[in-house]
Amino acid sequence: FPVTIGLLLLIQYLKENPNTKIKIEGHSDETGNAKSNILLSEKRAKSVKNFLIQKGIDSNRITIQGFGHLKPKSKDLAGNRRIEVWVMSYGL
Repeated sequence: FPVTIGLLLLIQYLKENPNTKIKIEGHSDETGNAKSNILLSEKRAKSVKNFLIQKGIDSNRITIQGFGHLKPKSKDLAGNRRIEVWVMSYGL
């Protein structure tokens, strides 16, 4: 998939803060059935996790979760197909 500036900044941040742990949440629109949407959103989150691992980020620092269409942000279907990254701990 294309690398966006956001992912490059995330990699830089994680390399500069080696004790920080993150959670990657995958989301989908409401098209299709709920089970398929959960699987799709998990696959979306796992894809980002794998990319970060390939760039040298330790997998133990990353958790993922797929929400399917359960947490919409927009009435626009495309706006709900997204990844959100949360900093879970800074670890000093």
